[in-house]
Amino acid sequence: MPFAARMGQLSALGLVPGTTVRLRQRQPSVIVELGESTLALDSEVADDIFVKPA
Repeated sequence: MPFAARMGQLSALGLVPGTTVRLRQRQPSVIVELGESTLALDSEVADDIFVKPA
């Protein structure tokens, strides 16, 4: 998927640069928390997300 399309998809879910993310699970799906929301992401989508430790 092109970068702009992936960014649009992630931002629609509330995952934008600067968002604090907490990893809850890696297998079989990646599960992350953003504030009060929990997202299950395919590994293909999760591979496109880069984080900086707090």
